[in-house]
Amino acid sequence: KLHYHLCSFEFLIVLSGKVEYEIDGHRHVLTAGMFYILQPGSTERIIKVHEAITVLAVRLPSVPNNKIMVKGDKD
Repeated sequence: KLHYHLCSFEFLIVLSGKVEYEIDGHRHVLTAGMFYILQPGSTERIIKVHEAITVLAVRLPSVPNNKIMVKGDKD
């Protein structure tokens, strides 16, 4: 589902596999060794997993109720 984080920065690195993400309305295919960094308020969602993935995710700060789902999202 399309979502964003109120106050957390998010760093994700793909350790294995292939995945298509939507980040701030733009699609990106990420493969092993690629990463992205999101600032608070940036929207994201997984569009398609092309190959089974392993992702390392770090969110700072990690706080409760920080993930906000975008209303009206069809996925």
